[in-house]
Amino acid sequence: MLKNLFIVLGLLVVTSFIFSCKPTYEVDTFEIIRPGWDMININTSYKKSTTFGEEFSYPKSEKVIIRDSRSQILYEGPAISNIAIPDKELLSEEKISVRLIAFFDDAQVSSEKHFFASPKRFTMNHNVKYPNGGLNHLDYEINFNIYRKKINSTEEEKILSGAALPFNINMSVNGGSNISFASDRRRDRMDLRRSSAGSQFVSSLVSELEKNNKADVHFAVEMDYRGRKIKFQPIEKTIQNKSDSEKRMEAERLAGQLGAQKMNSISPNTGNSLQVVVDHINVEYDLIEHRYSIPMEIQWRARTWIAGPTSDMIIRGTLNVNEDGSNPAFDIDWHSPAVGQAAQNNSVFNSSMKVLENVLQSGL
Repeated sequence: MLKNLFIVLGLLVVTSFIFSCKPTYEVDTFEIIRPGWDMININTSYKKSTTFGEEFSYPKSEKVIIRDSRSQILYEGPAISNIAIPDKELLSEEKISVRLIAFFDDAQVSSEKHFFASPKRFTMNHNVKYPNGGLNHLDYEINFNIYRKKINSTEEEKILSGAALPFNINMSVNGGSNISFASDRRRDRMDLRRSSAGSQFVSSLVSELEKNNKADVHFAVEMDYRGRKIKFQPIEKTIQNKSDSEKRMEAERLAGQLGAQKMNSISPNTGNSLQVVVDHINVEYDLIEHRYSIPMEIQWRARTWIAGPTSDMIIRGTLNVNEDGSNPAFDIDWHSPAVGQAAQNNSVFNSSMKVLENVLQSGL
């Protein structure tokens, strides 16, 4: 019985000795060397420990897995030199993890380190035109630049220029009513009437203009870069309502342009003594569309026929036109017989003239 006990104890001692002789492995060196922002080198070495001491060891294989802050794999492969890192696409100082796994005959070891992407700075190029052809219309051109510091330097380099990246614009009136929209286009023209929020925004803006004759419109831009919101200095625009004197001057200018165009079209060779009379009491200005309705009378002296007598030419009507002179339409209420005769004669003898109806009804 005692003999059997000694045998068992002996076997335990032998087994324990055998297991104590089994080597263990550990990572001795794990260095991440950065020759530049867009590349890393990895230097590794390993140590094997046994009952008899320690020595350097070489694994059968190694694997490196590099992940960004969202756990997306940037690289998976052997621990080699010149591993490409897409630094230009990473966030400013984004944390990047590097996991090292080494495989030996009967074991594997691992270790993990991290490094950071380059510090980056974002700027915005913008050209916002609002209002543009009325309060319902916004034209914009927005793009972005990205700079990063040169490695081991305080100097910067531009890594992305004029890029079209996803962004969001929030427009507000005097800190109140607002509308937001997202875009990924460099330039676009927005019609605010397409949404109820846009219509409400314009309505609030009109109320401010009618109440205070001016309103401050605030454009807050946020760019979405790899899931992070990048904010920029807001764009500020002050919109002024037109004074009565400004409306009067613009109506006179637009009516005068139409009067000259009509005289030169109907009486190209003999027209003179042009007078344009605007009915200012009934002039209307659409604050939303930036469009005028101008009742007016055009008068001049001319011959209805090349060799005929001089007659009074009179046209009465209403000019509907945008404040910049675009999209004109002239509705004639009445014209003197001489105007019709002169227009008809010119349309017959001058092939470049429009037909009578077009000559009379066209705008600027």
